Amino acid sequence: MYKLLILLIIVSCSGNSQKFNEHDIIYKRYDSVTSWNLIQSKKTQKWGFIDNENLIKIPVEYDDLFPFTESNVSYALKNGKYGFINSNNEIVVPFQYQFDNSNRRIYSFGLMAVRENGKFGYVDKAGSLVIPLKYDSGEYFTKNGLAEVSLNKKYGFINRQGQEVIPVIYEMVKSEQLDNLVIVRKNYKWAFFNNEGKQLSDFLYTDVQRAWKNDRTTFFENGPASVKQNGKYSFINKNLKPAFSNMLFDSATSFDSNRNAIVMNKGKFVIVKDNGKIAVPLQYDLVENFNSNGNPNPRFYRFEKGNIQGLFNKNLKKIAESKKDDYSSSFSLQGNYISFENFNGKYGLIDEEGNEKIPFVYDADLYFDRNDFSIAKKNNRFGIIDINNQELIPFNYNEISQIDADENIPLFVV
Repeated sequence: MYKLLILLIIVSCSGNSQKFNEHDIIYKRYDSVTSWNLIQSKKTQKWGFIDNENLIKIPVEYDDLFPFTESNVSYALKNGKYGFINSNNEIVVPFQYQFDNSNRRIYSFGLMAVRENGKFGYVDKAGSLVIPLKYDSGEYFTKNGLAEVSLNKKYGFINRQGQEVIPVIYEMVKSEQLDNLVIVRKNYKWAFFNNEGKQLSDFLYTDVQRAWKNDRTTFFENGPASVKQNGKYSFINKNLKPAFSNMLFDSATSFDSNRNAIVMNKGKFVIVKDNGKIAVPLQYDLVENFNSNGNPNPRFYRFEKGNIQGLFNKNLKKIAESKKDDYSSSFSLQGNYISFENFNGKYGLIDEEGNEKIPFVYDADLYFDRNDFSIAKKNNRFGIIDINNQELIPFNYNEISQIDADENIPLFVV
């Protein structure tokens, strides 16, 4: 009996101390409440928690998990339903809520939307249902303390107490992440309301444009809001008054995080600052944001004028010009640098201020987007250069191709 007891203790301790294979981790995120790490298995795609010694604290068996809240609960998804567990892996709220892509699955301002039997309500950080399951949809709460909800194809806003601050009677509603004001639409026109439900403007606008400040959405935090009324765009301030006198446009973007807006009149484009000053004259056939990967915070602006195209940096300094290409922009972002073809048909590299990094002596585009070296072509021969224009492989080859570009040790075929 004594030996059996010792054996059971050893087995039990061994089970609680099981380590997770570090090579099987595809995702890892530190959890500040428990000091553990939220992980996803590469092999099974399941989620769990481990400590800093890779000891399993919550079994890696869930279809999704959320970091623990201050109330020591974590959102968990299993077998198509989600509920809440605590750090002892005990079920706090049964796995009863429905999962689909419309579920936001994020806590904001202490509440999260959940869905059961086709209806949405809200739970607090303890997993308790605090706003009843009564709506057809439910969005997350924003800075203004409101969340968008819908019922019978009509929309409105509730506060964190579940009160309908703006009645659920409108065609559409919008709330951005950084603003206290919201907009609601009736008869295809928008009006502004505050977060206490008071209407601040008439239903005047056929469009109110969203802006981005870093990774958050806003109407006003980058400057005046861009609105459309009677077929023309203009800008209004936070008091909903015209921000600039006698400035109406055929089209206008919202102000970006650089506090620039691109506007157009009669087919010509201009860039306006948030104080109404015209920073780029009304002479271009096109001005557009120029980014990599759809970043809403532009680093550059591309322009076209006749058969010329070029780039302004975010401070609106002209840094590059090239012949217009009907099929592409011809400018290629390479990390903090830009590769392009100059008027002499040669390629080189400049930085964000327009300073030459690599001289324009090459016959083809340079690619430093993933490495600090690039295949280069000069005088119809190929070689390899580094980011400082030093030759790594001399220009002695008719062709060079790179393979296994994502490996630590690149390979080339010559």
